[in-house]
Amino acid sequence: MGYVRGVMHGMVIGTAIGVCIAPQEGSRTRAQIARAVEQGRIGMQRAQETARTVVPKAQSAARSVAEAAVSVRDTVEKIRHHEDGEPYVSVNGGNGRGSAAP
Repeated sequence: MGYVRGVMHGMVIGTAIGVCIAPQEGSRTRAQIARAVEQGRIGMQRAQETARTVVPKAQSAARSVAEAAVSVRDTVEKIRHHEDGEPYVSVNGGNGRGSAAP
């Protein structure tokens, strides 16, 4: 929102300076200002529509990432607990601790 606010402030300041130094009729300047305000309004409406579309998708993606993180954490914990318990058995008959099974 800070960026949009900055753009709006810039538009207002630019318009004020333009009105002060513009060497043309007032009616022409007012028409230009009205067009600029209308374009700004349309731009804000488009930004709001985009936000309404993007925000739910971003929230859904964030939930998916959080669920995946939990799943990975659970898997790592299972592996960690397994290492503390029974050792892995080697496919060649070893007990997983560096020596062959008796």
